[in-house]
Amino acid sequence: MRRMLDPPEAGPADVDYGRYYYEHYDGGSYRRSEHWLSEFDRLARVIVERLQPSTVLDAGCAIGLLVESLRARGVDASGVDISEYAISQVAEDVREHCWQGSLAEPLPARYDLIVSIEVLEHIEEDELQVALDHICGATDRILMSSTPYHYDDPTHVNIKQPERWTAEMYTRGFVRDVTFDASFIAPWAVLYVRNRRSTVQVIEDYDRVHWYQLREIRETRQGILQLQRQLAQLEDDTVGGTALSPRQQRLELEVLRLRDELRVADRRAGAKEASAK
Repeated sequence: MRRMLDPPEAGPADVDYGRYYYEHYDGGSYRRSEHWLSEFDRLARVIVERLQPSTVLDAGCAIGLLVESLRARGVDASGVDISEYAISQVAEDVREHCWQGSLAEPLPARYDLIVSIEVLEHIEEDELQVALDHICGATDRILMSSTPYHYDDPTHVNIKQPERWTAEMYTRGFVRDVTFDASFIAPWAVLYVRNRRSTVQVIEDYDRVHWYQLREIRETRQGILQLQRQLAQLEDDTVGGTALSPRQQRLELEVLRLRDELRVADRRAGAKEASAK
């Protein structure tokens, strides 16, 4: 959840995740505000409802809002972040549960769940490999989101596509939980779990979900084509005459409704096709 434009001459080693970074995050400000409190409260609610973790580490916790929201729901949550400034902004009542440090350093405990939201793309490759070893060694479940886009942000020094993350995690004994929809965080978010099944079973799961997605894409495209045909017919029916009859008025409203449906269906088809690749 970190995006900021630095001076063009700044390299990765020059990034200072201090006050200026957070005050100019993604063109706005990443601080204790109604917007961010509400957003992390929503994330914490879904995490607790769907994953029911007992202990959680927020790996890259920033100012600790997720830790705060999870602890308010009875979860033993803690957080670590590289930014000394960010840790200084953590709420007083949860500050003892957050510390300043690098994910390339060993973690102090094991956790029921480790969460990492838009953090790993900020870590250089050599350090990232160590960080992944530490994260994977400290849990059996990792809820992860790392943007495959946003190359315009110079602090994103290690953007990987979803399949690359899956490969990284597989070498460490983790596979994607294909039954878990993590899009409440971001379209590319995923839950990785320690693999305790055979390779054949894992492949079957992946192929089953891939087939269902392809089938849904085809059905959605057929629906779009049908909507286009209906639109063409309705537009033909409304042509002619300056004064529309009641029937023509109803048809015109139906055309507008179908156009809206077509736009929504088209967006869904595009999103599903991208996620299936």
